[in-house]
Amino acid sequence: MKLNTIIVIFNFLIVVSFLFVFLLPVLFLGWEFASSFWADNWYLTLIFVAVLALLNGYFGRNAALFSALEREDWTRVIDTLRRRIYTKGQASDQNVHLLVNAYLVTSKPESIGELEAHLREHHPKALSRNALSLGIPHLLSSEGEEIRDFYAEFRSDQLARDGGWVEWCYGYGSLLAGQYDEARASLEAIATRSGPGVLKALAAYLLRPFVDLDAAVGGQIEAYRNQIVTSLSERDWERRVDRARGKLHVLVLSALVRDVGNWLYRPQQEAEDAT
Repeated sequence: MKLNTIIVIFNFLIVVSFLFVFLLPVLFLGWEFASSFWADNWYLTLIFVAVLALLNGYFGRNAALFSALEREDWTRVIDTLRRRIYTKGQASDQNVHLLVNAYLVTSKPESIGELEAHLREHHPKALSRNALSLGIPHLLSSEGEEIRDFYAEFRSDQLARDGGWVEWCYGYGSLLAGQYDEARASLEAIATRSGPGVLKALAAYLLRPFVDLDAAVGGQIEAYRNQIVTSLSERDWERRVDRARGKLHVLVLSALVRDVGNWLYRPQQEAEDAT
């Protein structure tokens, strides 16, 4: 359905709903009571008009962007968002998230690095709030030290969202970089304090290499695995994964998440794939 059609239908439904509420006292209590009621509560009409104006103003300001998204015109989407962030200084989370997504769709991860550098210089708070998605080029690089160094900056940053995921990325980078003590400490902390779900499962899965160094880790991993599979059926797990894929950093880890699912619910198949 076209965006303009959606906006028209939305306005129609809102106006009809308001008219229904407005006329309800007339239908049930008569015009005299209704006129007295609305004389005392006239400000409700102003609130309605103000809210409707704000919503339409939002759609109006973003009409060009929404239209480009609807047509999947990623060049125009990128141009619009770059103008907002780089020229107008509108580094809102929505603008940053959409621009990162557009760069990924158009296979331009290097441009995310440029965006990171710009935010680091001009909008450091926006960088902190969007650290997970802005770190995607580092995750895609599979360079352990690069991943570790980027996410280390935001481990204790109160503005950074999804602190558990930031810590996991740090642990993942430390593991790839051969910093095993740091990796183990981070992954164990996440697996211990996280509830059954994707984050806990990923942390437990990455602890497996430490079994050769400390046999006790094997018991910990099995305990984490049992907590997950007894709390979530395989269908529940797939639903959790589908929801998690709405986050860009989880989406780029899809292959790893698939392996984790096999390890949890199809251990025999996972063992065969490993050989």
